[in-house]
Amino acid sequence: MTSITSKELAGFIFKSLLSGDSALQPLVFIGSSVENLDKAEAVQCALQHICEPWVWHQGLFNINESAVDSLTRAIKEKSPDFAVFLVCGEDLTESRGIRYNSPRDNIIYEIGWFTGAIGKERVFLIVDHLAAPKIPSDLTGIKTVEFKRPVRSTIEAALGPACSEIKKAILKLGLKK
Repeated sequence: MTSITSKELAGFIFKSLLSGDSALQPLVFIGSSVENLDKAEAVQCALQHICEPWVWHQGLFNINESAVDSLTRAIKEKSPDFAVFLVCGEDLTESRGIRYNSPRDNIIYEIGWFTGAIGKERVFLIVDHLAAPKIPSDLTGIKTVEFKRPVRSTIEAALGPACSEIKKAILKLGLKK
């Protein structure tokens, strides 16, 4: 498992200060299904020291807006620097006569939406290793990290290695220009 050194963190903060940007930390959108909200919140806790993490249920959707309108508004007004999506196997999909675990349709849609808006290098997928969900081949090229469901530890511990990889990428890329 790789971790972020204090030197890497200091370098990120220094680059942010030099750029003259008053927002020192990148805004990271975190998407998941309702069934995996606990995992999304665990990712939020793991990333909070290097960014401003924002889970989808924390003020994204307005009651009088469609999901598309809410996503459009959020990307335009909030201008997230990164997006992280939990890709698990909540649904079953049949493809070419074979049944697969698959993520919720809205997760696939939102991955595409954010990829188009902020670029594939700024979108990360955390994939449930055990569920081995079927991911559309069009999403090839998006950074994917796996987690294994805990047997005796906690979901936070299980997501730790994946979050460490994402932290490194966030520190490397920094704020969106």
